Amino acid sequence: MLPILEDENRFPPIVDNIHIDIKAWDELKPKLIAAGLRLGPEHIPAKFYKAYMEEEVDSLAMGVFEGDYRQLLSLFGGHTKNLDNLLPFLKRENDSSSVRAAILMSSVDLANFSTTIETEQLVQEILKQSELAYGAVSTSRYAKSFAQEMAEALEAVQPKVVNSITGPFWYEQAKYHQHATESVLTLKSLGGCFLVDGRLLCLI
Repeated sequence: MLPILEDENRFPPIVDNIHIDIKAWDELKPKLIAAGLRLGPEHIPAKFYKAYMEEEVDSLAMGVFEGDYRQLLSLFGGHTKNLDNLLPFLKRENDSSSVRAAILMSSVDLANFSTTIETEQLVQEILKQSELAYGAVSTSRYAKSFAQEMAEALEAVQPKVVNSITGPFWYEQAKYHQHATESVLTLKSLGGCFLVDGRLLCLI
Protein backbone atom coordinates (compact mmCIF):
# COMPACT_ATOMS: atom_id res chain seq x y z
CA MET A 1 0.00 0.00 0.00
CA LEU A 2 1.48 3.31 -1.06
CA PRO A 3 0.19 6.86 -0.85
CA ILE A 4 -1.14 8.23 -4.15
CA LEU A 5 -0.17 11.83 -3.37
CA GLU A 6 2.87 12.80 -1.34
CA ASP A 7 1.03 15.74 0.23
CA GLU A 8 -1.93 13.58 1.26
CA ASN A 9 -0.26 10.54 2.70
CA ARG A 10 -2.97 8.55 4.47
CA PHE A 11 -0.96 5.38 4.92
CA PRO A 12 1.39 4.81 7.85
CA PRO A 13 4.11 2.49 6.47
CA ILE A 14 3.88 -0.34 8.96
CA VAL A 15 3.47 -4.07 8.71
CA ASP A 16 0.00 -4.76 10.04
CA ASN A 17 -1.26 -8.18 11.05
CA ILE A 18 -5.05 -8.56 10.86
CA HIS A 19 -6.54 -11.88 11.89
CA ILE A 20 -10.00 -12.86 10.64
CA ASP A 21 -12.18 -15.96 10.75
CA ILE A 22 -11.50 -17.92 7.56
CA LYS A 23 -15.26 -18.24 7.07
CA ALA A 24 -15.46 -14.47 6.59
CA TRP A 25 -13.14 -14.47 3.57
CA ASP A 26 -15.83 -15.21 0.98
CA GLU A 27 -17.89 -12.29 2.30
CA LEU A 28 -14.90 -9.94 2.50
CA LYS A 29 -13.31 -10.76 -0.84
CA PRO A 30 -15.79 -8.96 -3.17
CA LYS A 31 -15.80 -5.91 -0.88
CA LEU A 32 -12.01 -5.75 -0.95
CA ILE A 33 -11.91 -6.13 -4.73
CA ALA A 34 -14.49 -3.37 -5.13
CA ALA A 35 -12.31 -1.13 -2.93
CA GLY A 36 -9.18 -1.70 -5.03
CA LEU A 37 -7.70 -5.11 -4.12
CA ARG A 38 -6.09 -6.93 -7.04
CA LEU A 39 -5.50 -10.62 -6.41
CA GLY A 40 -3.09 -12.95 -8.17
CA PRO A 41 0.64 -13.32 -8.86
CA GLU A 42 0.39 -11.11 -11.96
CA HIS A 43 0.00 -8.10 -9.66
CA ILE A 44 3.08 -8.90 -7.54
CA PRO A 45 6.70 -8.34 -8.66
CA ALA A 46 8.06 -11.71 -9.75
CA LYS A 47 11.05 -11.68 -7.38
CA PHE A 48 8.79 -11.12 -4.36
CA TYR A 49 6.28 -13.74 -5.45
CA LYS A 50 9.07 -16.28 -6.04
CA ALA A 51 10.68 -15.60 -2.66
CA TYR A 52 7.30 -15.87 -0.93
CA MET A 53 6.44 -19.19 -2.57
CA GLU A 54 9.87 -20.63 -1.73
CA GLU A 55 8.99 -20.22 1.96
CA GLU A 56 6.27 -22.86 1.45
CA VAL A 57 3.73 -20.86 3.41
CA ASP A 58 0.09 -21.81 3.59
CA SER A 59 -1.46 -18.95 1.64
CA LEU A 60 -5.09 -18.48 0.63
CA ALA A 61 -4.43 -15.55 -1.68
CA MET A 62 -1.92 -12.81 -2.43
CA GLY A 63 -2.57 -9.44 -3.89
CA VAL A 64 -2.02 -5.71 -3.96
CA PHE A 65 -4.24 -3.00 -2.49
CA GLU A 66 -3.77 0.57 -3.69
CA GLY A 67 -5.92 2.90 -1.67
CA ASP A 68 -6.65 4.43 1.69
CA TYR A 69 -5.39 2.58 4.77
CA ARG A 70 -8.41 3.72 6.79
CA GLN A 71 -10.78 2.26 4.20
CA LEU A 72 -8.91 -1.04 4.13
CA LEU A 73 -8.98 -1.40 7.91
CA SER A 74 -12.65 -0.47 8.07
CA LEU A 75 -13.50 -3.34 5.71
CA PHE A 76 -11.78 -5.81 8.03
CA GLY A 77 -13.06 -4.12 11.18
CA GLY A 78 -16.19 -6.20 11.74
CA HIS A 79 -14.45 -9.49 11.00
CA THR A 80 -11.30 -9.42 13.12
CA LYS A 81 -10.57 -12.29 15.46
CA ASN A 82 -8.36 -12.36 18.55
CA LEU A 83 -6.20 -15.47 18.80
CA ASP A 84 -5.26 -16.26 22.39
CA ASN A 85 -2.74 -18.95 21.45
CA LEU A 86 -0.75 -16.67 19.14
CA LEU A 87 2.79 -15.71 20.13
CA PRO A 88 2.61 -12.35 21.97
CA PHE A 89 4.78 -10.45 19.47
CA LEU A 90 2.44 -11.49 16.63
CA LYS A 91 -0.69 -10.19 18.30
CA ARG A 92 -1.99 -6.94 16.86
CA GLU A 93 -2.82 -5.65 20.32
CA ASN A 94 0.90 -5.73 21.19
CA ASP A 95 1.93 -3.78 18.09
CA SER A 96 2.14 -0.16 19.19
CA SER A 97 2.20 1.14 15.60
CA SER A 98 -1.03 -0.64 14.67
CA VAL A 99 -2.78 0.42 17.87
CA ARG A 100 -1.55 4.00 17.44
CA ALA A 101 -2.94 4.21 13.89
CA ALA A 102 -6.33 2.81 14.96
CA ILE A 103 -6.63 5.21 17.91
CA LEU A 104 -5.66 8.23 15.80
CA MET A 105 -8.19 7.40 13.08
CA SER A 106 -10.92 6.69 15.63
CA SER A 107 -10.24 9.99 17.36
CA VAL A 108 -10.69 11.91 14.12
CA ASP A 109 -13.92 10.01 13.47
CA LEU A 110 -15.26 11.23 16.80
CA ALA A 111 -13.72 14.72 16.82
CA ASN A 112 -16.98 16.51 16.01
CA PHE A 113 -18.63 14.95 19.07
CA SER A 114 -15.77 15.64 21.47
CA THR A 115 -17.21 18.95 22.68
CA THR A 116 -20.47 17.38 23.81
CA ILE A 117 -19.24 14.63 26.15
CA GLU A 118 -16.92 14.29 29.14
CA THR A 119 -13.29 13.32 28.60
CA GLU A 120 -13.57 9.87 30.20
CA GLN A 121 -16.62 9.05 28.11
CA LEU A 122 -14.75 10.16 24.99
CA VAL A 123 -11.88 7.82 25.92
CA GLN A 124 -14.33 4.91 26.00
CA GLU A 125 -15.92 5.96 22.70
CA ILE A 126 -12.51 6.17 21.02
CA LEU A 127 -11.63 2.69 22.29
CA LYS A 128 -14.95 1.32 21.10
CA GLN A 129 -14.59 2.92 17.66
CA SER A 130 -11.03 1.63 17.27
CA GLU A 131 -12.23 -1.91 17.90
CA LEU A 132 -15.41 -1.81 15.80
CA ALA A 133 -14.08 0.16 12.84
CA TYR A 134 -10.37 -0.65 12.72
CA GLY A 135 -9.95 -4.02 14.40
CA ALA A 136 -7.93 -2.79 17.37
CA VAL A 137 -8.17 -4.46 20.78
CA SER A 138 -9.53 -1.98 23.31
CA THR A 139 -7.84 -3.83 26.20
CA SER A 140 -4.40 -3.44 24.60
CA ARG A 141 -1.74 -2.05 26.94
CA TYR A 142 -1.24 0.77 24.44
CA ALA A 143 -4.85 1.58 23.58
CA LYS A 144 -6.01 3.15 26.85
CA SER A 145 -3.08 5.57 27.20
CA PHE A 146 -3.24 6.56 23.52
CA ALA A 147 -7.01 7.12 23.77
CA GLN A 148 -6.60 9.17 26.94
CA GLU A 149 -4.05 11.45 25.29
CA MET A 150 -6.25 11.91 22.22
CA ALA A 151 -9.40 12.63 24.24
CA GLU A 152 -7.61 15.32 26.23
CA ALA A 153 -6.06 16.73 23.05
CA LEU A 154 -9.39 16.97 21.23
CA GLU A 155 -10.87 18.80 24.17
CA ALA A 156 -7.97 21.27 24.22
CA VAL A 157 -7.60 21.83 20.48
CA GLN A 158 -11.19 22.50 19.43
CA PRO A 159 -11.12 26.25 20.34
CA LYS A 160 -7.81 26.66 18.48
CA VAL A 161 -8.77 25.32 15.04
CA VAL A 162 -10.86 27.03 12.38
CA ASN A 163 -12.08 23.93 10.51
CA SER A 164 -13.20 20.40 11.36
CA ILE A 165 -10.50 17.95 12.45
CA THR A 166 -9.20 15.89 9.50
CA GLY A 167 -6.53 13.23 9.00
CA PRO A 168 -4.39 11.68 10.18
CA PHE A 169 -1.82 12.66 7.55
CA TRP A 170 1.48 10.77 7.80
CA TYR A 171 4.83 12.41 7.09
CA GLU A 172 8.48 11.47 7.26
CA GLN A 173 10.57 13.35 9.80
CA ALA A 174 11.85 16.24 7.67
CA LYS A 175 8.48 17.13 6.19
CA TYR A 176 6.68 16.61 9.48
CA HIS A 177 8.93 19.06 11.32
CA GLN A 178 8.55 21.55 8.49
CA HIS A 179 4.76 21.60 9.05
CA ALA A 180 4.96 21.19 12.83
CA THR A 181 6.32 24.71 13.23
CA GLU A 182 2.74 25.86 12.54
CA SER A 183 1.14 23.52 15.09
CA VAL A 184 -1.36 24.71 17.71
CA LEU A 185 -1.11 21.55 19.84
CA THR A 186 1.44 18.73 20.01
CA LEU A 187 0.82 15.07 20.84
CA LYS A 188 4.02 14.12 22.64
CA SER A 189 3.76 10.36 23.09
CA LEU A 190 1.77 9.83 19.88
CA GLY A 191 4.17 11.77 17.68
CA GLY A 192 1.67 14.14 16.10
CA CYS A 193 0.33 17.67 16.07
CA PHE A 194 -2.72 19.70 15.07
CA LEU A 195 -2.53 22.65 12.68
CA VAL A 196 -4.82 25.67 12.86
CA ASP A 197 -6.74 24.43 9.79
CA GLY A 198 -7.74 21.29 11.71
CA ARG A 199 -5.33 18.82 10.11
CA LEU A 200 -3.85 16.13 12.34
CA LEU A 201 -0.29 15.41 11.22
CA CYS A 202 1.56 12.32 12.41
CA LEU A 203 5.21 11.37 12.32
CA ILE A 204 6.07 8.16 10.53
